Amino acid sequence: MKIKNSLLLLCFCAATFIAVQVYAGNSEYEGMSGDRLLDAIRSKATPRAAVPADRVWSFLYETDVTSDGHLYCPWVQEQPLAQATSVPEGYCVMDLIPEGWWMNGDNPVCDLYNLAVGTHDVIQSRGERLPGVLTKVLSDFTTWQTGHGLLGGNVVDMYAPPRSLRGDIARIVMYVAVVYPSDLHSNTGFMVFGDGRKPGLSPDMYAILQTWHQEDPVDEYERRRNEVFSQEQGNVNPFVEHPELDRYIWGDKVGTPFTEDGDSGGETMPVSSLKGEYSIAEDCVLGLSSPYVQADATWSIDGVEIIGNKELRLAAIGAGRHVVSFISSGRGLRGKVVITINP
Repeated sequence: MKIKNSLLLLCFCAATFIAVQVYAGNSEYEGMSGDRLLDAIRSKATPRAAVPADRVWSFLYETDVTSDGHLYCPWVQEQPLAQATSVPEGYCVMDLIPEGWWMNGDNPVCDLYNLAVGTHDVIQSRGERLPGVLTKVLSDFTTWQTGHGLLGGNVVDMYAPPRSLRGDIARIVMYVAVVYPSDLHSNTGFMVFGDGRKPGLSPDMYAILQTWHQEDPVDEYERRRNEVFSQEQGNVNPFVEHPELDRYIWGDKVGTPFTEDGDSGGETMPVSSLKGEYSIAEDCVLGLSSPYVQADATWSIDGVEIIGNKELRLAAIGAGRHVVSFISSGRGLRGKVVITINP
């Protein structure tokens, strides 16, 4: 775990330093397994609000447009400039996991995590094919292909997504498998999700997705989507937030109590001085404590008192500049420091 160094301005009524603990683990799923883990993931990952169709582009503009104003669309080679008011001409919002895979029940057709920018030609050429590894290419669109592949020993229609999206699509399929279970799918959907019962992903499809999940790990694009979409839908894609979760649901750790990668079995890192800069991706959790401050001290972040648990997930605090302060009535100490949390 890397913690960036920076100069701090500490303002205390007594000469001292705040110290904190930085944890690599302490996930909300810690110690859970089986149905309990799956139910906890589903509870957190299920959208709390539907997004109106006329507002979808406003969110995609925040996540699928680069800092220089160009569209991020790996399906095609051209990356045009984008306007905040509408999808660029010739492009459209596409579902990454086709609605046609479901024959009843809820489906992710309006779920922001399942939406991105593509073209009508991409949608038509992909159709309802399975994502997978092609053994025979029938159509080559430069950045992606369609053709035939093997699944469970059977030759099926498949498409090979753009390389930069393979991990993304794997994590989206895992997400919809957990959030949108169904007991009735199309033939294609059945090959992906099986009969829809827990945990809702066929072993043959998981083998493909796990490879993509590992070879194309979570990046800033996906983290940004989690940040923006969670504010509107009230949920996250848990396989972006905790990439190791898949192993406990479908992989080699099924039935094993969940422990976040990097966690040392519940042990914490040594106490260290409070830093000025943190990374949500690298530091995970901020534990408020100090050998110089009494245990009954009151801690606040941005003026909001922290009650109860003093182990705060950086993602919950949010990226940006924040004021961390404490008041210890027992020793008559008070102090504060400005920290920066990066994505």
